[in-house]
Amino acid sequence: MGMKRKDEAIRSLRQITKTANGTTYTSWSCYLGTDKLTHRKIRFERATKDELKRAIDEFYAAQSNGLTPKVARDFTAGGFADYQLARQILDAAGFHEATLVEAARAFVDGHKMFTPTKLLDAYTEYVSQYSAVQKVQRSAVENRVGLAIDWFGRDTLVSAVTTDKAKAYLSSRFGSCAPKTWNNNMSYLKSFFSWCLRQKYCAENPMAAFSAKAVEYHEPEFVRADDLRQILDTAVAMDRNSRRRNQIIWSIALSFFNGVRSEELLRIQRGDVNLDEGYVRITPKGFQHGTPPRIVYLTDAAKAWMLAYPVRTDGPADAKLLDELFRVDAFSRLVKDFAERNLASPVNWPHNAGRHSFVTMHIAMHGDPRRTEMIVGTSAQMRVKHYQGLATRREAEEYFNVLPARDASAAASIESA
Repeated sequence: MGMKRKDEAIRSLRQITKTANGTTYTSWSCYLGTDKLTHRKIRFERATKDELKRAIDEFYAAQSNGLTPKVARDFTAGGFADYQLARQILDAAGFHEATLVEAARAFVDGHKMFTPTKLLDAYTEYVSQYSAVQKVQRSAVENRVGLAIDWFGRDTLVSAVTTDKAKAYLSSRFGSCAPKTWNNNMSYLKSFFSWCLRQKYCAENPMAAFSAKAVEYHEPEFVRADDLRQILDTAVAMDRNSRRRNQIIWSIALSFFNGVRSEELLRIQRGDVNLDEGYVRITPKGFQHGTPPRIVYLTDAAKAWMLAYPVRTDGPADAKLLDELFRVDAFSRLVKDFAERNLASPVNWPHNAGRHSFVTMHIAMHGDPRRTEMIVGTSAQMRVKHYQGLATRREAEEYFNVLPARDASAAASIESA
């Protein structure tokens, strides 16, 4: 007898009952015919009727693809254990009705959804989006994402970075850091892989499951009058012939007496300063995205220091005002270095120490967050939420009365208006 047709084989399915050691077992069996070449009968037996039907389907599918009955039978039998495991995986995932062929096709199609791309190539393309004007943002990406790329391996495929690998990286590098540091690096990586997902360099974002860590509230740190006087005295005591000295004094004055951010100091040009009318034009954070410049009217204290220790503002209007000072160091780092080297009892200088201190003291002096808002360029709500009530009016008066020696007699009138 030759091989049966598939419909004949299915009609021959029968249930078998066996008893061993007092236990009864049931299974399903089917006779498919006799192999003409080997003259061996081909029978299949499976635990359930559905499993047997699937085995028959695979057998006849294999024959239709050119395999002999023997090879088709051996293939089905040999792959039975793998088949059972694959079915368990699919069932556990909820794909009870999917065949292995359908699962394999979906798997292959899923991998066709992205283009295999090395991390270094994706990173290079990602960084190239930032223009020369966006150098601050570009530098942040290079420091954070670039560090991760080196850790994962530059030749590693984007699609090979899993959630577990991302977790291992963050834990090893920032597990002992403050939550803000962890959150900052995590958010930059999440943005990078989101971009890779949009570019179809991977099928999923390995950072998608990560969320920010809770950050405990700490009251803003600020500098009081005695410490500010020491830092200014240290700057004044520098070499009088050093142009750098007066640039440092201007930077301290604009930061501590007018709340100009450290990075905003870098962008001040000579044409932005008008001491006659008492204002400086500031290019703010977010200027790359269209945020307009703001005019900052100088407080009496800031203007007094800037007039006492002049910096050249003539020449090309678009020339950097403080380029010599900031060729290497950011202002906040410079101020912290001064404090560590020169103060008898150094304070814990916060980042943007001048801006934080100015806002705290200006609100304490005037009790009007909106007035402070006009100078520093942020919302009154933010000022009330974070800075109001930290210092007393007396402390604020002492702070704004830190004046150059030649102007000490005018101290009583400073910031009284």
